[in-house]
Amino acid sequence: MSQKFEKDIKKSLENFEVPYEPQAWDAISQKLDQNHKGFGSYSIVLGLLSVFLAAGVWFYFANQEEAPEKKIIVKSNNKAFTYTVLPSEKPALSFENTPQAESLPSVEIKESKDKPQERRQEPSIQESNKQEPSEQEQIQSHKSTVSAPSTLLPSKAQGSNPSQDQSLARLKREKVIDVSADFFAQSSVCQGVEVEFGAPKNLDEKATYAWKISDGTSYKIERFTHVFQTPGTYSVELTVSNKHLAKTHTRQIRVYPIPSKDIEVDFFEKDKLPVYQLNYASDDVSRILWQFEDGTSATTKTAQKSFLKAKDYQIEILVENKQGCQRQLTQTLQVEYPITLLSANAFSPNSDGVNDFWLPELLKNTQVAKGFTVEVYTKSRSLVFRSNHPDQQWDGSLLNNTRKASVGETFMWQANVQFGSFEKPVRFTGSLIITN
Repeated sequence: MSQKFEKDIKKSLENFEVPYEPQAWDAISQKLDQNHKGFGSYSIVLGLLSVFLAAGVWFYFANQEEAPEKKIIVKSNNKAFTYTVLPSEKPALSFENTPQAESLPSVEIKESKDKPQERRQEPSIQESNKQEPSEQEQIQSHKSTVSAPSTLLPSKAQGSNPSQDQSLARLKREKVIDVSADFFAQSSVCQGVEVEFGAPKNLDEKATYAWKISDGTSYKIERFTHVFQTPGTYSVELTVSNKHLAKTHTRQIRVYPIPSKDIEVDFFEKDKLPVYQLNYASDDVSRILWQFEDGTSATTKTAQKSFLKAKDYQIEILVENKQGCQRQLTQTLQVEYPITLLSANAFSPNSDGVNDFWLPELLKNTQVAKGFTVEVYTKSRSLVFRSNHPDQQWDGSLLNNTRKASVGETFMWQANVQFGSFEKPVRFTGSLIITN
């Protein structure tokens, strides 16, 4: 403020001159003599001192080095304006003490009526008198290009740091690598079945993968397999991250139940044949396959089967429900009543009308035995009888009617029977004794 005050005084006294008129001084002297006798000489001395003081002030400011004015000519709307910039001291550069309005140079604007000079004759605005941009403006310029921490930007007070310059240059030229989390997964799966999940291929080999499944499990790898143990709807979330980005994608997966293992077993006799019935109890079934140990099978919800021996059988069942989920079951069936041909182990071919003929009872039922062949042998393996029809029964006569079987004589027999529920003929064997 003191500098501005001095300039204003200087400018006011710059063209000031004290006029000297003898008549005026004489008139003042006469009045002083009349009104203040005794003080006349003192007043004259005081006036002279005032004149000398004013002259000294003028002489002091006149000999001060006057800073040159700077003029800038600006064209606008075919008119030329001359800007006179009064010099001012440049304040020290700092973030805390920014130049205030009163310290800024004042500008005097004069409209020039003369024709503007050629551009090459005009003083350039970008000459040595142009002020350097503040450090705050430099930092703002850097921030508009690269979003980097301010600690990487060099300051004039600290000087240029090559490592910081290199870090800033690296940030400017570094490219952001995009990532994707849009994984593919089946919208529905079956309970207990392995499901494969895989993240999309990303260009950034250093990307990280974070999977979250709403059943409480999580994975940190790119690909994995997972088994849902309980039916329901689950959310699967994948987050892919690198040092630039993080993206998340979520999918809903429906888990359907697998078929139940409810199998009912029943037993009954049909046409003198023991039958085991196996029934799949659930209605949620679209396909089923029963596989038995003898190679036979059934594809109906209810399967009926007769067994040849009394033992435990393992039955394999494959079931598929209406949602397409499959389940393989193993059912153990304990068979107490196997198939028998209901054959007598003795008969008396003596023509008394009682038990004179022999043929297993089951072979007489054509509904059960679709076909058969039965043969009777001696102990020495000599064939004595053969039949393949229910009406053709053995009367005890040996082959070619050479003789009849003797009382107490023992024979061996075998029968190959084709049942409707078996693909291949079933073989039966037994012994037979002749009685009286």
